[in-house]
Amino acid sequence: MPHLPLASFRPPLRGLRPTRCFPRSHSLSTQSEPHGSPISRRNREAKQKRLREKQAALETGIAAKGKPPAESTKAWTPKEIVLYEIPTEHGEKKDVSRPLPPAYSPRYVEAAWYPWWVREGFFKPEYQTRLPQATGETFSMCIPPPNVTGSLHIGHALTVAIQDALVRWHRMRGDRVLWVPGSDHAGIATQAVVEKKLWKERGLRRRELSREDFLREVWKWKEEKGGEICQQLRVLGASLDWDRECFTMDAVILGLLSGCDGSFCAALQGWAVVPEPAACQLVLRLTICHLRY
Repeated sequence: MPHLPLASFRPPLRGLRPTRCFPRSHSLSTQSEPHGSPISRRNREAKQKRLREKQAALETGIAAKGKPPAESTKAWTPKEIVLYEIPTEHGEKKDVSRPLPPAYSPRYVEAAWYPWWVREGFFKPEYQTRLPQATGETFSMCIPPPNVTGSLHIGHALTVAIQDALVRWHRMRGDRVLWVPGSDHAGIATQAVVEKKLWKERGLRRRELSREDFLREVWKWKEEKGGEICQQLRVLGASLDWDRECFTMDAVILGLLSGCDGSFCAALQGWAVVPEPAACQLVLRLTICHLRY
């Protein structure tokens, strides 16, 4: 069978009107402009102009950054720090009859106040009972004991500031307020710090010292850093009752043993899980030793 073209099978189209042809320059035309037409040439020139402007702005910015900064006509002068130089005995009230410095000076404002507060006993709970506005209520709080591994940081200052504002507000109300200061031994952390100190200063390791000698070095470190921490708390103006300062390894025996009379001792003996008297005494002693710590 001979091959026939597909056009011979197409049915004739009848009743269709001829479509209107748009000129090439019409906006609906989908044909692209020739490369050399005025429209494409204008677009190309505008694009090149934008590129030149962008490159010029970039070069101007680089040149401006490379220039040395202009020298200021105003010379820098160090700020004057005004100190409180009025003769005042330690613990005496600050002389406030003199005129204040023209600019605020923290060192001038804070000087001489704290020793007078401590001497007058403003931070003791007994002081509030003598005031006419005393409420008879009690507010007691213990400072989170800082570790003696080093000095205080900004986190301690934030905590102390919040607690100090709280206890001062209760004093203003007339409550009996007790804010207890103290420090924490920090255990293994302090041991690690002391070991590093011994190696850095004397080239010694912990194993090269006896237990007594090493403990002596640890207590020496505690006295040094513990005193520094207390001084920092005083500089912060913390209204702590320093007569009740505590350390987490202080011996607390008298108050505990005085309570081992009657019901307290009987309650401890009741914790024994075996009825034998010897075992009961052993449990009692272990419990007391644990509570002592």
